[in-house]
Amino acid sequence: MKRYFNGIAILTLVILTLAFLDASISGFLEPDTLFRAMPGDIIPVNGLLEKDVDGAQKTSGFPEERFDPNTLLKVTPSNQTVRIHFEELKGRMWRGTLTIPDATKPGEQQFWVHGRYNSPSTDDEVYVLRVFADEASYRADFKSLSMRWLGVRPWIAAASIFPVGILLLGGSFFMSGRAEARRQALGIGSIYKLAKHDEHWEVIFGLGSKHGVREGDRLLVLNASRSPVADLVAQKVRADFSIAQLSLDAKIEPGYFVARKGSAQA
Repeated sequence: MKRYFNGIAILTLVILTLAFLDASISGFLEPDTLFRAMPGDIIPVNGLLEKDVDGAQKTSGFPEERFDPNTLLKVTPSNQTVRIHFEELKGRMWRGTLTIPDATKPGEQQFWVHGRYNSPSTDDEVYVLRVFADEASYRADFKSLSMRWLGVRPWIAAASIFPVGILLLGGSFFMSGRAEARRQALGIGSIYKLAKHDEHWEVIFGLGSKHGVREGDRLLVLNASRSPVADLVAQKVRADFSIAQLSLDAKIEPGYFVARKGSAQA
């Protein structure tokens, strides 16, 4: 059960990593000035003006009537396809919602956002609206793999998976801790660290003074099947762990255990 649980936790974290990579790479490849939609959609849009507009808000929040961005900004060309309701204009940053009429034909259109009393110039940002006939063509246009395959933006996928991964990883550690505590109650501790030196192995294992181990005690090394393969002497004993040395020709590997002699090896 523990191995199965660990596998799910690791798989979830791998998927989470891939989602973050997908979000980062697609975010780098996708221009901020491109908007995609289908007929009938209402999508959030935002951008940056080339120069300040008199009357723009200096702080965020709902605009006062005299700061209404819909009276300060204009979209060029003005037509029925690009219909933006501006919700905020703070400094040179604007945001709003773009409504695509149901009768809009698929295609691509460029537009500019600028001050109502200023004409667009070559310095102004050029925005592109792409309208697609169906969901399949809409998703196929994205650089993000999660948008292409699942229709979900990568940052939403990552945000959804992250708490699941954390819960599974926490559950895995909890189960590992309980299993270790049960082994220690039987007089068996996991090998936490196995370091190879010039003349010996240094072994740090999960049995200490609170488990009945004292300095100078001779203990057994158990393999993964809990069969004795060597013995060692506890040289430094702390409350929760101990340190010992073992000759280099000893049969010992990561994943082995150390047990008090006479303990239940099961």
